[in-house]
Amino acid sequence: MGDRIEDKIEIILQRLKAKISQMPDNYHFSPAASEEEIKNLETVLSINLPYSYRTFLKKFNGGFICNESIAKFIKKRNDLETAAWNSLFIFGTTEIYEEYAKLRDMNWKLFSDRKEVYPFIPFCSTEIQEKLVFVLPLDENFESPVFDAFHEDPYSDWGILYNNFEDFLESYIDGSVKTIASAKAKTAIDFLPQSG
Repeated sequence: MGDRIEDKIEIILQRLKAKISQMPDNYHFSPAASEEEIKNLETVLSINLPYSYRTFLKKFNGGFICNESIAKFIKKRNDLETAAWNSLFIFGTTEIYEEYAKLRDMNWKLFSDRKEVYPFIPFCSTEIQEKLVFVLPLDENFESPVFDAFHEDPYSDWGILYNNFEDFLESYIDGSVKTIASAKAKTAIDFLPQSG
């Protein structure tokens, strides 16, 4: 990876750390995942995560930013699980494993006879329980775009929301994250490896 990408994700993560300190009622992120946890996840699932998302996991193993009404709910009921469910939630290693395995096991959106490694990595759940995903194959030189994997749409209609995870995270921190792609955006089918 070039210095620019490495520097940019580190700057974004420093901004996130500062926001967590400034607004602890609204920013709820878990402590870092270990390199061993991340490698184990990738090995067990036979996937590679994008560099910027791996870097995020090494600082924050998932989490969410909530609005004021949800922050009040958390204070009143001390219920982070319900708050996360009702917020845009970035998965940590445990959620990635569970969500990816669930979609892979039912070969979600793909033909049942497809034999390759399952190509869609869900890394985020929206407020209305839709998934945002990366598309395989990935290697250290490829940052997957972020796609809107709406359950009622075929993957040929899942549009690019962001060019990579770092652009997505930057928008999320700024409070202007989008979850529905432009109709003119390239879609997941343009990135999916050919079957066979």
